[in-house]
Parts: sequence; C-alpha cells; structure tokens
Amino acid sequence: MRQIKFRAKPHPGYFSPRTNSEKLDVRDGFIFGAPDVRDLDIPNSEKVDNLYSIPTCFVTLNKKGWTVSMPVIEDTIGEFTGLHDKNGKEIYEGDIIRFCKGQKKDKSGNLVDDTEDRVVCYDGGCFNIHDLSLCTGSITVIGNIHKNIK
Repeated sequence: MRQIKFRAKPHPGYFSPRTNSEKLDVRDGFIFGAPDVRDLDIPNSEKVDNLYSIPTCFVTLNKKGWTVSMPVIEDTIGEFTGLHDKNGKEIYEGDIIRFCKGQKKDKSGNLVDDTEDRVVCYDGGCFNIHDLSLCTGSITVIGNIHKNIK
C-alpha cells in the first residue's frame, strides 16, 4: 500500500524562509504534510458574508516533533504517487518526468533513447502515470510545474 502524503508551496504572507525553514521540513521550496481540515482563526483573513476566507493550510511536523499548521498556496498542492524515479526521488502530482519509451535511430543511424516528457496529474481517480509504473527505472523527475526546469 502506498504512503499518502502531500507537498505544497508555503503561502508567502505567512512564511519566512529565514525562520520557518529552520523549523519545518522544507525541500526545493515545498513543505510536506497533509491538508488541514480544522477551522482555524488565522490573522489577516478576510471576512466575506460573515465567513472568513482563509488560505488552505497544511498540517506538518516541525523539527522538534510539534504539529504546525502552515498556510499554503492551494494550486501548488501535490499528492505523492507512491513511485520513485531512477534516482530514488519521490514523484508527486505536478512533477515533470522524463521517461525512456525505447530506442530509435537518429539522423546518423545511431541508436539513441526515445524519451518523452510528461506532467504528472491526478485525473479520473488515478495518476496519469499508471502505465509507467513498470518502468520506474527509466523515469527521471526533471522539474515541476511550479518552478522553472533547471
């Protein structure tokens, strides 16, 4: 059974990289945890029709083991697929992956890898990489849709 976990970009209005990254699990600009479904009283929320509009939050553990609720940018939430690329990196929804479909001949007649890039997304109750789960040894995470590919 795969591990259910999420990542998201912290909301800039509530996150200070200098102070929060020392306390939270922050990697590549993402924090890791799970969506927070509690009603929260967060400063700077806007009141609309007697309801507070608050950012989506993540529950995560800080480095001392305390539970922390951190506002995140909702569009950056990505679920872990349960798969790893050939380098052992976890593959999340929103990642851009490159995989080898086989080999082909280039213009000189040499055999080269025939690769394809794909964005991992969740659609119709499953991830769009179900057909790739057998070839994880050839998958490489090359970036994600929330930052430029390096």
